[in-house]
Amino acid sequence: MSQLDTICQNLNKKLGGELITKGVLYEDLPKIPFTSNRLNHMTYGGFPRGFMAEFYGDGGGGKTTTALDLVGNAQRLFQKEWEEKMAELEAIKQPNKTQKQEYARLKDSGPLKCLFLDVECTLDREWAETLGVDVDSLYVFRPESQSAEDILQICLDMCDTGEVGMVVLDSIGALYSDQENEKTLSEKVYCGVAGPLTRFSKKITRLSAKYKISVIMINQVREDIDAQYGTRLKTTGGKAFKHHCALRMMFMKGEYLDERNNKLTSGCEEPAGNIVKVHIEKTKKFAPNRKEGSYTLNYKKGIDEIADLIEVCLLKGIISRSGAYYSILDTNGSILTDDEDNEIKIQGKADLQEFIENTEPIYNYLIECIG
Repeated sequence: MSQLDTICQNLNKKLGGELITKGVLYEDLPKIPFTSNRLNHMTYGGFPRGFMAEFYGDGGGGKTTTALDLVGNAQRLFQKEWEEKMAELEAIKQPNKTQKQEYARLKDSGPLKCLFLDVECTLDREWAETLGVDVDSLYVFRPESQSAEDILQICLDMCDTGEVGMVVLDSIGALYSDQENEKTLSEKVYCGVAGPLTRFSKKITRLSAKYKISVIMINQVREDIDAQYGTRLKTTGGKAFKHHCALRMMFMKGEYLDERNNKLTSGCEEPAGNIVKVHIEKTKKFAPNRKEGSYTLNYKKGIDEIADLIEVCLLKGIISRSGAYYSILDTNGSILTDDEDNEIKIQGKADLQEFIENTEPIYNYLIECIG
């Protein structure tokens, strides 16, 4: 063994883990899926676990809705993982001391928890439940007089327990620092929340990597008054925070939709939903070649999974379009047929969506194809 290898071995023993390795250890990146197949396509499978992300955009763009959708999916995923791990440990006939301790810890703590820091105090229980969130098991912190430093430290303390799997902070724009709290409205404040947010970012990135915590920081865009030519938008929180984010996604409100997902004019009185436009500004955890996309939002049902499934299948050539008619293709590129050996051709996207919703084998086939 070389002298360098000996030093590495001694350091790992001293630090209590394999912190120094020779070669990069490959690890399949775990993800939390979106309900929207379109977003899963953009992100190569979903939201990466163990990293911090920024969701930003104008008001009403879909930031909080997307975050709550991930929370609901994360809760179901954490429950499934916990049940599988408990069953695995229970199946061991003669567990050793470490396995017994792990079983006792998991039984006491339960599945990983989701934490929602409702700084804006605008979390809507009914809408969260529509999006699939188990509100009764969601940890919600609604600050009253706490500053940014207090809120972010509470978040760090809760994450350091190892029992948190996802954190959502809504939003950075509603935070105010101790400095702002101590001064009147007429006094100038420098730095603002950028300072505490920078320190928080440095600490949360290590905690999230250690415990595989998914951290979503919701932010707003503001006009940059220093822009020399035209209007330029920027986000609050400083540059260091953006640097620590492994993923940055911008959300914008698109066209309004009726009940059958037909596009409406911007002056419509009673829309049934809207398109949420998504732009991936930065990614470190998957290829950056799918930067633009969207998903379909229904105000009564939440995210329209079938509508987005059709869009992905059109992108991948699983569904073909000829004029107003849509056809579903098999693995050989031939049009699927019905029981009487007639080619299945459906007129209009709304009728296609209804057909997929009511035909479970077709739905399962399409899900398997985009897999």
